[in-house]
Amino acid sequence: MQVYSYKDYDIPASEGGELISHESGFVTAISNETANEYLHTCGRMHVLPIFVILRHHESHFTGVQHGDLFLQWQAEGDPSYAAEIADPPDCVHEYLTPLADTRVNLLETESPHEIGFEVYSNGRIVPLREDSEAVNTVLWRVLTMRQRLDVAHYRMGWPILDDAEYQVEAMEQLMYTAERRMYEAAGVDPFATGTRATIHDECASGPKRHQLTSRSRMLVATYQELLRTASADDLTPAHSIKLEAVEIWYRKERGARNLHRLSTAEISVSRIVQACQTQVESLRGRFAYLPYPELAAKELEIAQLLEWGNSEDMISKKSALERLAVDPSLPVDQQEYCVQWIREADVAPAVNEWCILADATRWSRFREFVEPEYVRVRPPQVPDVEWAILHVLLFIIRRWGATTMGRTPLTALAPWYTSYPVLQILCAEILDGDWSAATTLQNGLTWEEWEDTGRYPPTFPSRK
Repeated sequence: MQVYSYKDYDIPASEGGELISHESGFVTAISNETANEYLHTCGRMHVLPIFVILRHHESHFTGVQHGDLFLQWQAEGDPSYAAEIADPPDCVHEYLTPLADTRVNLLETESPHEIGFEVYSNGRIVPLREDSEAVNTVLWRVLTMRQRLDVAHYRMGWPILDDAEYQVEAMEQLMYTAERRMYEAAGVDPFATGTRATIHDECASGPKRHQLTSRSRMLVATYQELLRTASADDLTPAHSIKLEAVEIWYRKERGARNLHRLSTAEISVSRIVQACQTQVESLRGRFAYLPYPELAAKELEIAQLLEWGNSEDMISKKSALERLAVDPSLPVDQQEYCVQWIREADVAPAVNEWCILADATRWSRFREFVEPEYVRVRPPQVPDVEWAILHVLLFIIRRWGATTMGRTPLTALAPWYTSYPVLQILCAEILDGDWSAATTLQNGLTWEEWEDTGRYPPTFPSRK
């Protein structure tokens, strides 16, 4: 058994600099005897500490639920909590009235081993260290479960936990800021991290993913095998699940997106992609809606994926230039360089727009006044076909949004490709029709959690 706690560390701000206080977590392993003693102490005090169980086969922690027992013990010494329970167990009604002739006095403490309150019953102080039925019965009805946890630690001789209210929003903002700084230190540009504002919302939410019934969900091993197989159409019920979602999306979106009318027999992933090839937003929305988008992508011809990827590459280049064109941190002449580049691409025929945006001479000039992370050109060591595939992954792979790469969807993709061999393998295998490596991207969530689409809605990164 392990106990996870927090404490302050004094860390030098710089080499030889002053010390700054930094709170961080630490873990302490305890023996089975101590663990049993602690759990028995908590049980006698009607305390349910927070437990997490490590499932080694999933490399993932899960929580523990206690059902009505939690409601009962939480309500015992807290009449206000008992009154808020919508459908309380019968025993909770007696907790609505505080115990007579008892009071709790709060105390100032100087040591982490001192408890911050004292309890009186019938005019006499209750000995908190005494683990007897008479004492515990009074404490159940007088103290909240959080206070009873302090008593359990007090009896164990452990430090009393900090009871200051946890500022969730402040902590989330602190973590967000720290994450942004780490990304920028790794070479991600400030627009992608959110440090610099973009001209519009470039990471809008997409459609809610098609809901699956419990019978329609697949185990990860099954899904991986489907993504490896040569023809997904021959496999049921996986193909039926995919086709049902495609049909529902088409009926919902055909009018809004001005798609060609197709009969039920004609509706397929390939036909819809062919109809939407010039409508990038439609392609993104279609795959964001499908419950198993990688399986649907197997139905596409490589030429269709490459055409879509080249369109996304062009959008990525143009959006990067548009952001810098209005960036006040750039000198006016450099902003004007971006503006002129965009203007020439806009007025050129569609067939020439890609050539202008991919012009190697212009990008060489561009490199002279911006940091490398703003550049959106294919490195010479990356094959052009894999470069195109790379640009559609974030719109197809369901788990992409929770990966390190998916957290900054506006960033240049070249550093991710060169830093993560799994991406190189994935792009190469997709060209051979194998999408199974898409399920191996690290994101901190179990496969079962990703199947629960209500709890983890799909991310929908946008380049424009």
